[in-house]
Amino acid sequence: RRQPRRERDASRRDAPVHMIFDVAGNPIAAIANGTAQVVSSQPLTSCESDDEEAKEAMQCEEQGGWGSDDGGVLPLIPSLPPPKKSLSNAANAPPADEYRTWVEAVSYQVGNAAHEIRNALRYWASLVTTDSSSEASQRLLERFRKADNTSGKLEATMRALVGRVRNARNVSKPLERLLPQASRLLAQIRTDLDSLGGDTEGVAEQRGVINSLLARKDRYLAAITAAHSGGDRPPTRPSGLADGAPLPLPPPGVRVDFFSWGQAEEALLSKAGAVVASAEVIIGVARLACNAAHECQNLCVAPRGAAGTKAHATLKQLDNLAGQCENRARAIMVLAHRWHTTQRARPAEAIVKQANALQAAVSTGEGLALAAASCGEGGSQVPGAKLASVLARLGRLASVLATRRSAKPQARPAARCANCGYAVTGLAPQHCCKGCKKSPGQHGPKCRKELFVADGEIAKP
Repeated sequence: RRQPRRERDASRRDAPVHMIFDVAGNPIAAIANGTAQVVSSQPLTSCESDDEEAKEAMQCEEQGGWGSDDGGVLPLIPSLPPPKKSLSNAANAPPADEYRTWVEAVSYQVGNAAHEIRNALRYWASLVTTDSSSEASQRLLERFRKADNTSGKLEATMRALVGRVRNARNVSKPLERLLPQASRLLAQIRTDLDSLGGDTEGVAEQRGVINSLLARKDRYLAAITAAHSGGDRPPTRPSGLADGAPLPLPPPGVRVDFFSWGQAEEALLSKAGAVVASAEVIIGVARLACNAAHECQNLCVAPRGAAGTKAHATLKQLDNLAGQCENRARAIMVLAHRWHTTQRARPAEAIVKQANALQAAVSTGEGLALAAASCGEGGSQVPGAKLASVLARLGRLASVLATRRSAKPQARPAARCANCGYAVTGLAPQHCCKGCKKSPGQHGPKCRKELFVADGEIAKP
């Protein structure tokens, strides 16, 4: 049963009261029924602390301020020391000595060779997977994608190596970590390529190009590893080399510079300047665009003295955007070859769509490059002029690809279908259509059904 209110009030009045006193014997508070009440309003004259040093440092004043050394009161607006400078600045960056500069140059060449391998793989895949709907072609394409992905990882690893060599005080640490990783990726690329094949015309040429690029990367990585194992010292300077000139590359000494632009590139653009361009010219222009996007990624590597800054974070965004531009340019290369093979309008329309998307990406990239160079922290180390030049070149190439029509391929002599009397018209490499390829004599709706009369002649039924 609940206790009546009067009885509860009486029990509270009769409850014992506990008093709290200070060191002088004066009452401070009373505790009754678990509630504390202050019974003394005398101000506290000292701050209670078990630590004597803390008591002296935090001496309370009657004015409500914190005591200073001279007994006065600190001002309301204190004078603070200047903020600490970022550890990532040009003054704290390691020097660009001969060894670091040489490692950067060789690492860039390994990454550029990996980029060229990816270009060759895309074209190789378009040669051996003409019938993309078949299960065998899908499995083969998957192996090509795996090799392309591994080569892309090697690209990224070498760019990371350049950025760390530029900014690490101890240059041996990034080399110890990233060189074995690069060697493993290179071995994996060889393993992936062993599973690729095909006897289509042009495959032997692509395989030979890739093998030469792999051999070059092997030698360059071996040279960096040897210099690192020898105490992180640069190779011996040749006797005839001028003072101040950069060290030469290891044998074979082949340098791929995607930033340079010469007469060959201008000649190709002049061919593409016509209203109608052939598939070969379109592939060449798309490859130049792909190389320009790759060079943009090289320029986005952490600048010396700006790693971890706001400018570096903006460059990372531009790096990702340039990677997307690379993929779009390679897609245009594949679409141009597909259009050349099938003579259909759909691949040509897809080329224009990819080129328009490439133009939009370039516009965004120009804004990112300007923002990175304008950052107060690290912006002065950003290669703004080179980025602007490469992006302008990429925009020019994208504009050419978006406004030029594809020329009709040269007519090839007709061939007889392997399973019937119709002519081969491009729907399948050796058959009149895919339906006849799977089931001889059974033609699909896309089959042109053009009768084969004699070598180089066809006649419609």
